[in-house]
Amino acid sequence: RYITRMDSEAPVEQSPIEQAPVEPAPAPVEEAPLEPAAPQLSPLQQFEIEHAQFLQEKQRKSSEAQEKVIAEAAQDLAKFYETRTESIRKRATQNREEEALTKQHLESTEGTVWERACDLANFQQTFKKDTTRLRQTMLRLKNKPAVSRS
Repeated sequence: RYITRMDSEAPVEQSPIEQAPVEPAPAPVEEAPLEPAAPQLSPLQQFEIEHAQFLQEKQRKSSEAQEKVIAEAAQDLAKFYETRTESIRKRATQNREEEALTKQHLESTEGTVWERACDLANFQQTFKKDTTRLRQTMLRLKNKPAVSRS
C-alpha cells in the first residue's frame, strides 16, 4: 500500500490495483449536429414573452413620440417668446413716438382748455369701439359747463 497526499487532505491509502494505467476512453462518435432543441413553452409562457416584447416596443415608441412632442413644444415656445418680445418692443417704440407727438401738439396748440380737449378727442374720426357716450358727455360739458361749487 502507498500513501499519497492530495492538496491539504489527510493521507489516503491506495492499493496497487488503483494505480494501474488508465486506458483512454473511446472517442465520441460525431453525429451530424442537430439544431438545439427549443425548450417547449406552454401557451401561457409564450403569450407572456410576446406580451412583454409588445409592451417594450410600445414603451419605446411612446418615448420617441413624447420626445418629439417636447422638442416641437420647445421650438414653438422659443418662437412665441421671440415674437412676443419683438411685439412688445415695437409697441413701446410706437407708444413713445405717439406720446412725443401728443406732447408736442398740446404745447403748440393755443386756445381754451375745451378746444385742446376736443382736439385730443378728435370727434371727426370714427373708432371701432363705441365712443358715443364719451362724445355726448364731452359735447354736453363743452356747451354747458359744469357748475363749480364754491
